[in-house]
This record gives sequence, structure tokens and C-alpha cells, in this order.
Amino acid sequence: MVVNVLQLPITLSAVLAQVPDTPAGRAGYYVGIGLAIVFSLGVIAFGLFAVVMAFVRRTKVWIITASIAACFLIGFGAFFTLAFIKGVKEGMQASSSTSGPAQSITGNALPYTLQVSPGWTVKRSQGVYDVLAAHGSSFVSVIAEPADLGGSSQIAEAARSRIKELGSDVVMSEPQPISIDGRDWLQFTVKCKVKLMPFAYQFYVYSGKEGSFQLIGWTFQNLWDREAAKIQESLLTFHFPKDQAAASPK
Repeated sequence: MVVNVLQLPITLSAVLAQVPDTPAGRAGYYVGIGLAIVFSLGVIAFGLFAVVMAFVRRTKVWIITASIAACFLIGFGAFFTLAFIKGVKEGMQASSSTSGPAQSITGNALPYTLQVSPGWTVKRSQGVYDVLAAHGSSFVSVIAEPADLGGSSQIAEAARSRIKELGSDVVMSEPQPISIDGRDWLQFTVKCKVKLMPFAYQFYVYSGKEGSFQLIGWTFQNLWDREAAKIQESLLTFHFPKDQAAASPK
């Protein structure tokens, strides 16, 4: 059975769940964010005005107002300063974590290995995914099923049909043969919208005596040219156990 290959990972769906799917809902969401920003800027401007008026008028009302405003501005400034420092530290840690040996991931549902760069977050058994690795807005995953569907062309056809059902504005390349770990796989790319969000996908699919496998990597469409090589490099490190002889071509 070919499962929902376009299911969003938990890390991303948690973010997208906050954004309504309808145009009216999305408009209200972004208007709300804009009003919150305008309100915050208005409070800051009034606080600065109150401080100036306290020095100019020197009345009790303005002095009290300026004192309250000053406390707010100090707290506001401290919050953003701490956030900035935290962001710099996390950026330095992320930069340092991308150097070093690659992470080797072992299969959960079926035996295989996959390597990702250091610094990627790896989760197992996430929805339809046997393994799911993420770094920023880029994802690589493996869907592994024990059934032999009768060849790579069969799983490719089933996956492509499922994509057309679940995505919108779908554009797919034709499946092309590729050898991965001595087996005959098929590869194709997909650009489509999922919950109105534009994604680009790389698929490598195989079905044989070892089972059926879908290696899927994706990111946002506008990031594809930058992230594609990194995603493909990770997916192509897929290996079956050494004691499994390569299946005959189908």
C-alpha cells in the first residue's frame, strides 16, 4: 500500500497549523499580526514621548507616566537584547554542528542505512515516515514497507497517482532510472502545493524482494535550487545491509 507521501512532518505542520487555509482566514491572520506590530510600535512611541514630556513639563502626571513607560522600554529592550544574544549563540552552535562526521541512520521498519550531515535533527516513526531528518526548511525521509509491489515502476506509478490526488498545481518530471546501492530505482521531481504552501520534492522509489522504499526530500520551491544538492546527496547514501544481495532488475 502506498501511503500519503505528501503528509507534512510534525515540525512543519505545527507551524502551518497556525495559518488558516482559506484566503479570508489567511488575510485575517496576517492583518492580526500587522495590528500587533503597529500596536507595539505605538506603545514604544508613546513611551518615548512621555519621557520627553516629563523633562519638558515636569508635572507629576508626566513624571509618573514617563516612569511607567521607562520601565516598559527597559523591559522591551532587555527582551530583544537577550533574544538577539540567544540567536547569535544558536547560530554559532548551528555553524559548529555542521562540521564533523555524518550521522548514520538505521532503518526502523526495515533494515537499511542513510547518512545525513551533522546538525540535522533525526526522528523515527513520524507518521508515515520510518525516519525523518530536518535541517532548517529542508527535509529528507524514508517510507519503508515490507511488501514487494512488483517493481520500481509500480511504486512510482502509485506514488505519482497519489500525489495528483493530494496536491494542487502539480508539476512532475518523468521517472528516470538510477542505480542506488546496486539496485534499479526510479527518480522524479515534483513541484506542487500542499495546504496552499509551495513545495518541491525529490523522489527515489524502489520495490523488490527487500520491500518497497520511497526516499523523499523536500523544501520550499523558492529554496529548491539552493537546497536540492544537499537533499539529493543525503538520499543517495541509502544502503541495504551488506548480506542482502542485489535484486535482479525488474
